Amino acid sequence: MSTTRFRSQHRNFCLYLDSPRRQVEGMEVKHSGGLKCQFTEGQFATDDARLAQRLRTHAAHGVTFHELPIEQPTESDGNGKKASGKAAASAA
Repeated sequence: MSTTRFRSQHRNFCLYLDSPRRQVEGMEVKHSGGLKCQFTEGQFATDDARLAQRLRTHAAHGVTFHELPIEQPTESDGNGKKASGKAAASAA
């Protein structure tokens, strides 16, 4: 399963895909339910394919936030560095 990442220029961007229910208790308004997407430092990540699709079709997609490309894994030499052609050839 891959993680889908979204980015916003607004550091603390927040949107609701499903509105929460509001209930007034005395002088206090309480919210429950809803589907909130809170961006942290301008980023939001999800492993839920249905949630990612809903974000892709949201009216703010492409305007206030956008999807980041999926990072492809690269070969590494075990130190987090990409192996060079010579090192990979000599190891074989």
